[in-house]
Amino acid sequence: GKARTRYEVVALAIERVVRADADSSASGLMADLSVDPSTMPILTFRWRTEALVSGADSTQAHASDSPVRVMLAFDGDKSSLPVKDR
Repeated sequence: GKARTRYEVVALAIERVVRADADSSASGLMADLSVDPSTMPILTFRWRTEALVSGADSTQAHASDSPVRVMLAFDGDKSSLPVKDR
């Protein structure tokens, strides 16, 4: 029932970046990557935000909220993982 975040690629200084505009919204921007971890073992990223979410606490499910977040998902047999890690 929440509005979708609006995404666009914009110029910032000498870089092109993804800008996300959100107002009480929830959504995600996803991209499939095929990476060999033996040749590319490090992920790097940067982000900026205008403000943090007051009262947010990512260690508490009822208060988990953030203006930006990076999540990774991996292919494989999820049944071999503990339930909390699936």
